[in-house]
Amino acid sequence: MHLDLKKINKLNILIIGDIILDKYIYGEINRQSPEAPIPVIDQQEEKNILGGAANVAYNLHTLGASPVLIGTVGNDKNGTIIKQLYTSIIDKNIHIIDCNKKTTTKTRVVVDGRQILRIDDENTTPINEIETAKLIETVTSIIESNNLSGLILQDYNKGILTKVNIKLLIEIAHKNNIPVFADPKHDNFWEYKHVDFFKPNNKELLIACRLQKSQISEAAVTTLKRLSCKALIVTLAQDGIMYLTKDKNGIAKTVKIEQADVSGAGDTTLAMMVIAYLTDHKIEDIAQLGNIAGMLVCKKPGVSTIKLKEVQNCLNADKKMKK
Repeated sequence: MHLDLKKINKLNILIIGDIILDKYIYGEINRQSPEAPIPVIDQQEEKNILGGAANVAYNLHTLGASPVLIGTVGNDKNGTIIKQLYTSIIDKNIHIIDCNKKTTTKTRVVVDGRQILRIDDENTTPINEIETAKLIETVTSIIESNNLSGLILQDYNKGILTKVNIKLLIEIAHKNNIPVFADPKHDNFWEYKHVDFFKPNNKELLIACRLQKSQISEAAVTTLKRLSCKALIVTLAQDGIMYLTKDKNGIAKTVKIEQADVSGAGDTTLAMMVIAYLTDHKIEDIAQLGNIAGMLVCKKPGVSTIKLKEVQNCLNADKKMKK
């Protein structure tokens, strides 16, 4: 299996989804609070990282593709941080849909390399009709001015993707012969009909199908048929990745990692699999590449990215072992 960087460099991929700011506060615990039976964190460092759909875009970028991002952030300090981060790291290919909502922010407190607290600050109200019209207008303009290779709908249930606009976005993409990749959450799970590539995790799949863990194969078959999608990929955490198409099915096994940090790992896995799909890899190879990407990023602290060279090195090492 080989990853062709020249092919990957030609990919222009549009990501529409919930943009999140991942904020990390690093510190030490040296004393207890006199006000309550809790530890006092002496803050040493604060770090801001692109999260959510912006993290998917970032991973596509570090893997060699060219991302274009559409999302919402608030007219607030954290929104400004995201825009500055994105343009400094990637490019100016970010399109913000104005809406009267705060920037979704996840603040994690880390002591001795271990996350001890997470605070979520968000407004998950769906965007309204005016904002939806602006979204569709922006997407149409981007399609007209870019040779897009694919569209990713990155849904975290924070409000930009709704039952109304998901259907419209899929229709627009397919009219322009653009493959659609969907990473769903529970609210809109069954709205992603006719996408080319559908990637829930095992918990999301079982909840949506109202089935137990032992019935995951049944849930996968039901979902593929109900959504009429070309390929279903189910991430199974430490158990690997399940894949299912009209003609093939199986599970790509992964290597278990001790003390894995899974923050943002699904974003990295998706980015790698989208690139593999768009560069004509077989479905079983797409799943295995997703496994490798997920394994690599889980070895890194916090929300992180990987480079194509890291993935290729793993492939080369595996090839040598099999000789």
